[in-house]
Amino acid sequence: ARQRVLAAVAAGRHCDVVVRYGAATERAPRQILEAQSKFCAAALAHDADIALPRCVSSVEPLLRELVAYLATRDAREREALLDACYDAPAPCEDEPAPVTIARLADAALLEDLREAALRRLTGCVDAGCAASLLGVARDLGDDRLR
Repeated sequence: ARQRVLAAVAAGRHCDVVVRYGAATERAPRQILEAQSKFCAAALAHDADIALPRCVSSVEPLLRELVAYLATRDAREREALLDACYDAPAPCEDEPAPVTIARLADAALLEDLREAALRRLTGCVDAGCAASLLGVARDLGDDRLR
């Protein structure tokens, strides 16, 4: 079933909803997103499209991976999204993509993604990023980053 969902999303079949993050958009199947995410179901109850909460920095290049995760809620897509965060070039004025994914997951009630992103962040704390991660810990109420 997972492969069929991913193939449908990649081919644009049955994709009747637009998911937006900033200026980036991806099409996705409404019924699947409603079933997989309380946030998506609530958003679609009020609007024809889904506007993801815009956080501090831009993860627009990662929207395709994020939609694949939303459509499957599978650990493989979650890990692919997080891997892509570390592969993406870091914008000079923004926070790192993994931090934004953690903030976005928190705002969109995607607890498993939030936890996985925070787990990855705790594994890469060093002197250069400790101060900024203290702010993330405060914002997301997570003591692992302190």
